Amino acid sequence: MPDSGCDMVGNTDYFAVSPRPGEALGDYPRGQTLVEHYNAHYGRYIDLADQLRTFGLEKEIPLPQVVVIGIQSSGKSSVLESISGVPLPRGTGTVTRTAVELRLHHTAAGRWTAKLWCENDAGEEHKVTLDCPEEVSDAIKTATVFLAGESGVSDRTIIIDICGDNVPDLTLIDLPGLIEMPMEGQAADICDRIEALVLKYISKKEALILVVVAGNSEIATTKALRLAKTADPEGRRTIGVITKVDLVPRGTEQDIVRMVCEPAKYKIQKGFVLVKLRSKEDIDHQVTLQQNAENEARFFLSQTHYRALPESTLGTNSLSNKLTWELVERIKTVLPSLKEETQKRMKDTETELRMMGEGIPKESKEQRKYIAQKFLDFTKKLTRNCDGLYELEDAKDMRLLLQTRPAMEAFAEAVNKLMPAANNEELVERVKEEIRNQRGEELPHFLPYRACQVVVSGLLKEYTVPAMKCLNNYNVIVDNFLRDFRNNTSPTSLVWRTRSSW
Repeated sequence: MPDSGCDMVGNTDYFAVSPRPGEALGDYPRGQTLVEHYNAHYGRYIDLADQLRTFGLEKEIPLPQVVVIGIQSSGKSSVLESISGVPLPRGTGTVTRTAVELRLHHTAAGRWTAKLWCENDAGEEHKVTLDCPEEVSDAIKTATVFLAGESGVSDRTIIIDICGDNVPDLTLIDLPGLIEMPMEGQAADICDRIEALVLKYISKKEALILVVVAGNSEIATTKALRLAKTADPEGRRTIGVITKVDLVPRGTEQDIVRMVCEPAKYKIQKGFVLVKLRSKEDIDHQVTLQQNAENEARFFLSQTHYRALPESTLGTNSLSNKLTWELVERIKTVLPSLKEETQKRMKDTETELRMMGEGIPKESKEQRKYIAQKFLDFTKKLTRNCDGLYELEDAKDMRLLLQTRPAMEAFAEAVNKLMPAANNEELVERVKEEIRNQRGEELPHFLPYRACQVVVSGLLKEYTVPAMKCLNNYNVIVDNFLRDFRNNTSPTSLVWRTRSSW
């Protein structure tokens, strides 16, 4: 796992992030910068989620995250650039071919730093430290080739931890742009693979879906919105971002306004935000993100249709604020269950560690003694179990005689059904005849042993079928028991799980 390098882990009570008295997360004080607002109200929640991801908890317990999707050329990368302040790869065709996780951490002071980390299917790691935002784009391109080759798509993730005093506390996951057909040199199934990758991320119930659509396109029918509705039919965790509002065909501006005012009609419960991003011409003329933010504000003020809309629905700053607030709310919602689940797993792990006993010795001689003792302990416990002397912590499926009792009871029932009645005249005559036929040198009033042997052998043949059924049941039960006993009985299970290392 990557190390963010931001020295975030300082408090071991990772869940102690309840709101401060009088705090209103939705307020945005006048005169306070966006970053100051984030840092004062939101930062500790986002840092908590990122700390848990760094610890690897996301593999066990899903964590809230913002997932960004959109069709190719919808302006998705430009939206991320405006929020993160770092340039992302640009070009024609499918530029983003893996998931890119941007972990933004606001630091009070200090220079801008970033660390990129990824791991390919072979388990090989790629790490790089970046010293300025301009290096991010090339670093992502290199990492993409490392994971997906020159034209493929990978479900591996590129993780970038960015620390600086000019970035908000926010974590975003950028996914490849959706396409309708492959370009020359691309795999025939690249469209399906990208769609599957997008669905994999947005189908997680903890994910906040950010759908980026271009204002000069058929917004209601765009593929990105269709996929979002597939994963989130009611739109309860979906936010819409409409880009290129300066390119909307004349006369259709009111349609955009209607979408913003009636988001529920389009199953976007979290609402729409309009943004005006840098055009290709702006980039060629080296218009900075800060300059674009000023241009964006002037644009919305100058547009009759848009300036009447709520301020919270206009501009990149409003989008950043909304994203962070929504993400924080999701984190706050899952914190109680997250804390409970984490504590439960910690308790279970600590119990397992205690039951494992001391660690494995390093010296060969001590290792042999260690293994011998573990096998001896295993044998003693198995013997006691077979004798019905169970340990208090033994589960029902770890009690052998208890598991075999149903098979024995079924056999006893089958034997009772086959047992002849005491007044069976046919059997009585058969016994008498066998006694007469087996008479030899026996003393008077002594029955010939051979007669008993013949009669009993004949009766026992009828018990062969239920006896073999009982035996087969026993074999299955004992085999399963020994396997589970071997794997689950600590500390002996440690020997089996690690035997390949000696």
